[in-house]
Amino acid sequence: MPIANDSLSGSQSTGMAASSAGDHLWCHHALDWLLCPLVMRVLRGVECSSHAAAAAALTIRRVARR
Repeated sequence: MPIANDSLSGSQSTGMAASSAGDHLWCHHALDWLLCPLVMRVLRGVECSSHAAAAAALTIRRVARR
């Protein structure tokens, strides 16, 4: 019977962190071209439908304020 290993090695976690940072930067650039009213309308819909989207909603608000 195999044993599940939930821990990540240092190199795996570092790679994941770098990937997340790259995704975060891409997200900012991808949102730069969107019109603010459109972003805010979508944001309200996301907030109303899911509590799990709270972090994404905060990020979109911060980007929209720039």
